[in-house]
Amino acid sequence: MIAGGYAKVDRNGYLQICSYDLSVFEWEGAGNGGSFDNSESLEFYADGDNINGGNFDDYSSGDVFDSGTFLSMDDFHMFYDFLSPPQTDADDVVITGIQITDMAGKIHLCGEEGYILSIENQLAKGNEQSAVNAIGKLINGFKFRAFSGEYIGYPIAEFGDICYVIDQNGNTYQSILTDITYRFNGKTSLKCSADSPLRNSSKKTYNSDYIRAVIAARNYTNQEMSAYDLVVQQMSQLAANTLGFHETKIIQDDGSVIVYRHDKPKLSESKIVYKSGIDGFLVTRNYTGKDSTTVWKAGFDSNGNAALNILSVIGIHWDWAYGGTLSLGGVGNGNGVLKVFDAKGNVVGLWDKDGLIAKAGKFSGDITGASGTFSGKLNSKAGNIAGWNITEEGLSTDKMKIYSNKSINDDYDPDNPFDDGSNDYTHIYRDAVSTNEVSAQKFSFAAHRGSTYYKERTANINIVTDINGSTATYTTLRFVDGILVSKLS
Repeated sequence: MIAGGYAKVDRNGYLQICSYDLSVFEWEGAGNGGSFDNSESLEFYADGDNINGGNFDDYSSGDVFDSGTFLSMDDFHMFYDFLSPPQTDADDVVITGIQITDMAGKIHLCGEEGYILSIENQLAKGNEQSAVNAIGKLINGFKFRAFSGEYIGYPIAEFGDICYVIDQNGNTYQSILTDITYRFNGKTSLKCSADSPLRNSSKKTYNSDYIRAVIAARNYTNQEMSAYDLVVQQMSQLAANTLGFHETKIIQDDGSVIVYRHDKPKLSESKIVYKSGIDGFLVTRNYTGKDSTTVWKAGFDSNGNAALNILSVIGIHWDWAYGGTLSLGGVGNGNGVLKVFDAKGNVVGLWDKDGLIAKAGKFSGDITGASGTFSGKLNSKAGNIAGWNITEEGLSTDKMKIYSNKSINDDYDPDNPFDDGSNDYTHIYRDAVSTNEVSAQKFSFAAHRGSTYYKERTANINIVTDINGSTATYTTLRFVDGILVSKLS
């Protein structure tokens, strides 16, 4: 772009940066002879240019037009032998300005309103006005006619060539070749692609909303560019601006060659070195002058093993992987997803933005949850939930124990930390409750003489009969072997 032209690979395989040269159209001698009209008006041949032929007394008088020599025709093509009438636009394209839109949506223009070329180039970021000024200086004012047509076999035309196009009516247009399709022993398709002047000049009117949307989308894309896209962009810029290398070949005794590509004319003085041999391709940025003392930090060998710094790819297939940190999702990659499949391709585990889903499996260790909801069946021999300890004996917390299958008369087990035998605790058995005091509105119980639950036991029960302020009136009942024997008060 900065050259005001284009890049192409020539017939020898070399990349060429070429500038458009429309100076051929500016030669003198381009007078317009007009047309042979058949107007019945008093003034015939009204169109065309007026040229002064001078007089016979002074041959230096009059206008002078120099159309050049036949050698000048080497600088352009003359297309007139079309297989069918070529399609030409109604008007010439005259480039009046170059513009570029920066990240903030501001338009930088070199030239004036009219036929404006809008360009995009990441290299112009931060220097947009300087870029359009440099380009506009070269191509503002270019005049050409867009066309397309099928021509006889013409193998010598190349992209960017200057040409004259003569249609079936004898009209001549100056143009530039942008699209060429040559068929061996057949016809050649020629084209100059460009928006018509009417379409280009009206873009601001009918496409203003679209342009703003594209700018906003491009800005968002630039801001949210993925790591892969960023690396591709960096590689593209590196390729566009890379320098050449020096080469050293070491011929071995068997005639084979080890090739070094390096940044300095002498290999021994180089730092960046690429070494290639039968066993692999190796790279270093700190060459010591000797292969044996140099640390080759990147490369690949003949077995397919590679040592790289950062690997950026679209997809990876692997049989196994080993590493330290796996990061999925975030910003450019959106919400990360981890899926685990069985041999039949069924998803047995899923971890995404909504959490972890496991179809089956076992968990061992501690599960700590700050919040959340659990549904389903939880099987565990031990654990702790909200301060409640879970064991095979039951549940326990501070000053309270709930037994899962223990009776009140079962023997005390000193080796069981759950059964500490303390009367300070409230014990809830499968058949009774043991505590210091029970307060309730109503009691319903039926004791049987000789019951093993109450045999050789004496118990006093205090029943509150009245409360007056802070004073409670109660009655004490005494039970022996489960039978009420007396009322103490």
